[in-house]
Amino acid sequence: MNKRDVNWLSPSSPQYVIEHARWKASRGRKPSASFNGERNPRKALEAAKELLKTWQIKAPSSAPCQDDIYKNGTCLFVTHSISSDSIEAWVKQVAKKSGQPVDWHFAGGRARILALGDLDKVKQAICDLIDNHDYRFKQALADDGLFDNPCPRPDWWKTWSLKRRSAIFLHHKLLCING
Repeated sequence: MNKRDVNWLSPSSPQYVIEHARWKASRGRKPSASFNGERNPRKALEAAKELLKTWQIKAPSSAPCQDDIYKNGTCLFVTHSISSDSIEAWVKQVAKKSGQPVDWHFAGGRARILALGDLDKVKQAICDLIDNHDYRFKQALADDGLFDNPCPRPDWWKTWSLKRRSAIFLHHKLLCING
């Protein structure tokens, strides 16, 4: 196992913690990554494994896309290679986290994620849950024997992520100034 097998993952993701521990073990060392505020590497590794177990629970077979969302929804994300059960579970998590109506349907072999309501809340939920999507995506590719394909991102991803990082930086800077 090489370090490049770990570096493509987000350091805050549970996959990173698990792969980092595997990489360390392949070198005869103990885990050293923290996760979700847990600084004890062994406890962090267990917490990451537990979280991944919840992500792997499949939703029941997906129902057709809701008519009002299908007809009037805005497409925020297009992805592929993930099974319908798995994408259904992820989209339900996005809908729950955003509190907005979100659904999906296949079109041309791609899963189109559509939403109504406050689209900024849905985009934020997608950003917050993108590691979960990427896990499902990489798992689907690994099942097919493919490993090095990049995860899909929506068109708005770069500007939204930059805006989000700027807001976090500004918030941190204000905290430092105001003590």
